[in-house]
Order: sequence, then structure tokens, then C-alpha cells
Amino acid sequence: MKNFLASPAPALSLALLAPVLFMWSRNWHMYTWTTLGLAFAVLLAMALLLYTVCRLVIFAARRTGATQAWLRIPGTLLICAAMAQLLVFFLDVPLRAFSPQTNHILAGIVLALAAAGICLRFSFLPVNTVLSVFIALSLGSGLFDVVKTSFEQGEIKDGNISITLKKKPNIYLFWQESYHDFETMESAYGIDTSKLRRYLAEKSFFVYDNVFSTGPNTLSAMYMALAMREFDIQSKGNQDYNQAVRNLIGGGEGNAVYRILKENGYHTKYAVGFPGLYYFTNQGKYLDETDVNFKKFSIASLLPLMDLHPALLENKKISSLLQKAFTRDKFVSPYWSGLLDNLARSIQLTIDEGLHSGKPFFMGFKAGADHSPNINYSYKKRDEWVGSGRYQGLVEKGDVILMTLVDGIIANDPNSIIILIGDHGTHRLRAIWSEVRQRGSFLELNDVLRAEGESLESLAHDIFGVMLAIRTPEGAKDISWGLPMSNINLFRHIFAWCNDDPGLLQDRVKQISNIGGFKLVEDGKIASP
Repeated sequence: MKNFLASPAPALSLALLAPVLFMWSRNWHMYTWTTLGLAFAVLLAMALLLYTVCRLVIFAARRTGATQAWLRIPGTLLICAAMAQLLVFFLDVPLRAFSPQTNHILAGIVLALAAAGICLRFSFLPVNTVLSVFIALSLGSGLFDVVKTSFEQGEIKDGNISITLKKKPNIYLFWQESYHDFETMESAYGIDTSKLRRYLAEKSFFVYDNVFSTGPNTLSAMYMALAMREFDIQSKGNQDYNQAVRNLIGGGEGNAVYRILKENGYHTKYAVGFPGLYYFTNQGKYLDETDVNFKKFSIASLLPLMDLHPALLENKKISSLLQKAFTRDKFVSPYWSGLLDNLARSIQLTIDEGLHSGKPFFMGFKAGADHSPNINYSYKKRDEWVGSGRYQGLVEKGDVILMTLVDGIIANDPNSIIILIGDHGTHRLRAIWSEVRQRGSFLELNDVLRAEGESLESLAHDIFGVMLAIRTPEGAKDISWGLPMSNINLFRHIFAWCNDDPGLLQDRVKQISNIGGFKLVEDGKIASP
């Protein structure tokens, strides 16, 4: 057994399996057992194919009288390829964030060659042992969460808000990933927002100032906007949090916005966009239509080599092949070609169907930019994140998508409501609050921020400061009625406009932006130390 573990043979399968189980353990609630089993079957087939090729090469080498050392090289090279996939997977986030010019696929291959060379010279035992332990930990962690959650029935209660709408315009909810308010884009990232400001003014949008999301991440921001209330997940623990939230976002129980719209005769739709299935578990009873392909995306996202360099995914031929293979239409993200065309086509189709049916419709979709990486990040490198230009480049592309889609909507459906809203900030100061919130006080947080040349205000804008622009059939009309705007009360204001009744705002929820135990913002006012 020891000799087997010291040989190249098991490294092939282990290196392919490790990133798959790692992904599953972090997002197990998104996958069924069938999906996981299919992923294993594909991996087994890949490993057997590569192993067969390796054996054929070795057989041919022996027939030509090659030495034993040379016989190990073909197998080592194949294992190196598998290890490169593993290293590319883990190098992806830090290299894309802090060294965007570095080809992380090439970096992974170079490191894999070095590791394979060392193993060829000495032994594969250390590599195989580390991979085995990693796989065991990933599998154990995922199974523990599955078992624990099976005893915890998460439940989201509907607020039972009931509204009969007088005006029923079509409504477009356009989520913008990590889109800051204009002031933060300019001060923190040096982005010139004048072009987008002029465009929104020309298209009769009312742009709101001092808007803070009540959620630090997309799931919580979407949840509170669609539930029209703060978190109310009835559970013994937090393990079913993601599953319950994704159910609601997909039109499940507790989605007050979709329910109210359906009660008023609306057709509800969510279009596939960035990043596809991540925000859903299934299609709930309040969502009439979606082009998100749940089953195919699930298996695709678990397979090896799916987390490739954006430059490859922007290749039209590669993108087209993957889109045809894994979705009923196009599988897209901000880094894939096809996002703009896919959303534009879906919007036009929805408009045409709405005109034909005579029913009002609601349509949600998402594009935007991106935030700082969740791992391998420290505040000492925040200037590298800003200096990398990654966010600035994605905002530039996101602005093009935004303006193109809005132009299409206004041209074909001018009497609709269009909502452009950021979900949360970019978290460039992630490591500061991540560390302090675990063991510190509010005063300590303020002191740490000041030592780094930051403030509670800059932190609030970094995590929660977002763009909000709304166009009604009346044009650039302020529908705030003098109250601070946020995601959690967004649709109270939309429904109040539909009924010309600000009295509907009397049950507004307090707009509180918490991070850890710290209340940074309340109703648009930033906390003082």
C-alpha cells in the first residue's frame, strides 16, 4: 500500500478530484447527490482515459528498450497536467486580483512541472498524502453540513403585505454587481463617472444620493429587497441560510415582491445573467419564468477546468462550445462573451410576449462589475487591488452593458419602470473589518481604520454604498418622498408611486447596515465612534 501511495498512479485521480470536492463542500446546498455522482463518473472516465494513454505510452517505450526512469516520464507528465488543473484552481483568485497581467494557467503549469519533477526524483508520497487529507477534509466538512442541516428546517416567513396596484407598468429590476455610488467610484478608484451621469440624466433617470445597501453581500441584499423585510430565518443554526435565501430569490415562499406582483396580474421572469445559478436553488411558485438551467449548470460548475482564465472564456469559439454544452441558451458571466447579447435577446423576447399577452410583467436580471477576492486578501494589499485596474475595467464594460440594455428597453417599452441598483460595495477594506469584527470593539475598529488612513464613513461606503437610479413613465421623478432610499424599502416606494399613495410607506423597515456586531449605517446616517 505504501508503495502504491508513493507511485504516480493515485496522484492523477486525486489531483482531479480535489478541486471538485472543495467546490462541493463550500456550496453543497446547490447540488443534488445525482449531480455529485455524475461529476465523479466524469472524473473517473477522465482518469481511466489518461491512465490508459499513459500505459500505452509505457508499453511502446518498453518495446523500444527505454530505461525504467524514462518509463515514468509519460505518466508523470499526465499527472503534472492534472496537478496543474489543481494549482490553476487555487491560483485563480489571488492572481486575477493582484497580478492581472500574470497568466495563472501558465503559473500553475510551471509550479506543477516543478512539483512533478521533485516527485519523479524522490517520491509521490507527500503529494498523494496531502491531496488525500485535503479531499477527506472537504468531503467530511460537506457531509457534516448536510447531516447537520437535515435536522434544521429553515423557514422564511412572508410579511403578508397585500397591495392592490392602480398603475401597472412593466418593471425591470437591473441588479448591478458591486456597483458603488458615484462618489465612491471616483474617490476610491479614480473612475470618471461623468459619462454615465450624463447618460442617466439624458434618459430621465432620477439618481439617488447617499444610498446604502442593508446587506454586505448579494444574497442578503437580494433577500431583503424581495422579502421587503430584515432577515427572519427560523432555524436552530445558520447552515441552511444559503439554501433558504436562494429559495426565496428564486420565487419561493417569503418573496413578497413576486407574490404581490402576481396577485396584481403580473408575469414574473428572471433572466440568466451574472453569475447564473449561484443565486438560485430552484424555480419557486412566484416566479413564472426563467432561462436559468438548474440541472445543467449544477454539473458543469463541478467539473474540472470550469474555472478557467477569463481570456479563454472570452474566446468566442470556446465560449460558444461551452454555452451550447451546458445551457439551453447561453451560460454567461461578466467575463464571458455573450452576456450582453443574451440579456438583450431575453429582454426583447419578454417585451414581445408581454405586448402579445396584454399582461404587465416584471423582469429581473444582473450584470455589473466585481468585488475584491474573498480569500488570500489583506488590507496591506488593498492598494494593489485598486491599482490592478480590475474593478475599473469591469465597471467600464458594465457601463456599456447597462446603457445598451436601457436603450433597448426605452426604445421598445418607454412607459415602464427601470430600476438600476447596486447590490453592495467592493470590499477593498475587507481585511480590516474581517479581523476586527471577530474579536474587537467599535472603538478598536475606528482606531484601526484611522491608522490605515480610513474612516467609518469610508468603510460604510466600501461595504454598503451603492448606486440607485430609477426611471418611471413620468421620467426623472423622485419617489423617495424625502425619505432615505435602500434595497429593503425599494419596492414600498415603487408600489407607493403606482398608487400615488405615500401612505404605503408608513410600514417602512428600518434601514440598518450591519457588519458583524457593528451597526455602521441606520437610515442613511453613518455611525460615529
